[in-house]
Amino acid sequence: MAKAIRMLLPITILSGIVLSSFLTSFATEVIDTVELTVPFACTMGGTGQTSHNASIKPGTYSGASGSDYEAGIGKTTLTTFCNDNNGFSVYAIGFTGDLYEGETHTKLIGQNTNLTISTKVYTSGDTDSNWSMKVTKVDNPVSGDPITYNPDNMSIQNSFNSWHTVPDVYTKVAQYNSNTTDPATTDTTLGAKLETTYATYISSAQAADTYTGQVKYTMVHPYNAIPPTNISCNPNASTISEAVCMQDFAGPNGDQIDDTMTLEQQYTLIDKRDNKSYTITKLADGRVWMTQNLDLDLDSNVTYTNDDTDLGFNSKTGKYGPATWTPSTSTRSTNDTTWIGSNNTPESYDPGDLYWRDYTGETAAWREMFSTASRYMTSCGNGSCNDKEYALLTDDWKTFVDSCNHTSNDCDFVLLPSDPTGFYRQTILASLYAQMCISQGACDDSLYTALNDEWKAYIGSCDATFEVCDESLRPSDISSVNTATNGIQQYHLGNYYNWTTAVALNDSSDQTGSVYQSICPSGWTLPFGRDQDKLFIAYGRSSYTQTLSNNYTAYLEPMYYNLSGYVSSSDSLQGIGDHGYFWSSDAFNEEWAESASIGYDKKVYGNSINIYRGDGGSVRCIVRVWYGNNSM
Repeated sequence: MAKAIRMLLPITILSGIVLSSFLTSFATEVIDTVELTVPFACTMGGTGQTSHNASIKPGTYSGASGSDYEAGIGKTTLTTFCNDNNGFSVYAIGFTGDLYEGETHTKLIGQNTNLTISTKVYTSGDTDSNWSMKVTKVDNPVSGDPITYNPDNMSIQNSFNSWHTVPDVYTKVAQYNSNTTDPATTDTTLGAKLETTYATYISSAQAADTYTGQVKYTMVHPYNAIPPTNISCNPNASTISEAVCMQDFAGPNGDQIDDTMTLEQQYTLIDKRDNKSYTITKLADGRVWMTQNLDLDLDSNVTYTNDDTDLGFNSKTGKYGPATWTPSTSTRSTNDTTWIGSNNTPESYDPGDLYWRDYTGETAAWREMFSTASRYMTSCGNGSCNDKEYALLTDDWKTFVDSCNHTSNDCDFVLLPSDPTGFYRQTILASLYAQMCISQGACDDSLYTALNDEWKAYIGSCDATFEVCDESLRPSDISSVNTATNGIQQYHLGNYYNWTTAVALNDSSDQTGSVYQSICPSGWTLPFGRDQDKLFIAYGRSSYTQTLSNNYTAYLEPMYYNLSGYVSSSDSLQGIGDHGYFWSSDAFNEEWAESASIGYDKKVYGNSINIYRGDGGSVRCIVRVWYGNNSM
């Protein structure tokens, strides 16, 4: 027999209050301000033979004799220019106009035969047809051009200055730094010209036909901005069926997309920053939300722009203006768990592709039953068993509590009912086993036998005091199960961000109140605390009990707020399965920010919860809706 214990399930609620006093003085002044904005102008255009064509006899290669193909098939001059001193890059990819993730379009395709010619650099003795490309910079631009170009600051990347296979993913072919040693140094010659051409070898066996293909060149600014992806977003989308990317909501018709969405119907869009997909839903508050946690890995060597990230939104025009953000720290991986815990500088953590295992929410019912049993046994231990608590127990729980000797407080914990995933029951049995081994000097074999192999392995790694164990073997209520197996992408834990990172700042020391930017995709933003409140009220939350109506649970469909826990300032991942914390854009003061909190007990909180800005919480984004100058 094992001795009963009472388990207090951890719920952590952090709050803070600041009382301020003010001294006010008056003065008479006149300040005359002149403001002039020169917008970014980054352009790339093509001149010359933009349609490359040639008639190639079987058994020959294009251009003329020689292994370098000499002139290749025509030449196109790409003129690049940018009036900003942060440089730019040019990427290339085989293209057919409908690039999507996983597809390649690097073959020349016959118009009549549907035969193909693959990309390959010609070598002597080839027997299969092939084609390749080359990019070179123009050292002597045409005289008299009103813009001065500086070829010295343009460098050809990844060996594309020689014949090269046509890339099937976006690949950098050229980079322009405003200064060759320091890209941030001002340079008034912010442009250069490139030439592109192609070479083709046709085997004697190649069928007669006209073979065509395309190469797409894309310019990005600044030079280290996020590369384009193999996804053809649709920035002109006006309906959800036309949208491909999260960022399509930032397009000129983006404010119309949510009108075409039906209540609680799920759609999947792609974040063009990293090709990851997200489920979105129009919820009962009338707003469109991401219904899974953001999983963006930030890179301190990459600059995020208003084209891809929620930066520089102008409430007067309803459009994104020029803005960039280069995070001062990259997202830490599972191999780097050092968490600074600063409430002013950015921190983020990627725990890996993990999922909350209890995605049905049934464990919450088990934990409530465990709490009821604990209350009942406590009342019995105090000399008067609470029959009302006993009546709430299911038959298997009644069997368990009936096994207890309420005088000696001993129970047969082998009869403890199992929770749906088995995690909590196993945790209790392992804890009891360790306590018995220490307190009684003899381990309880029946408890050990009831443990599964995972917990036996973990227990077996501990020393005699059970204080030092191999933590890599500790079982968890999270899983690395593939989404193809469990089918619910919404329970992916995603990444953890402190508040400074969530609002896309490198220093938030002077930020209190609301911040109007975030690490969400452009067209989306971090919700205000009032947005979170409105959502939960729409699903029946009472302002008194702060629980949703019986028909809804926050971590179930349609909201899918998983209990992803948080990263504490003491450098540990905590609370998975107990709570989920989801940042808002509102800072309560210099140390605390408002967060929605979701508990296993169905309790939900909007902006009434403040957590330390240096802790790592989850991010859920909401589509931007602007009416005049007011964000909704």
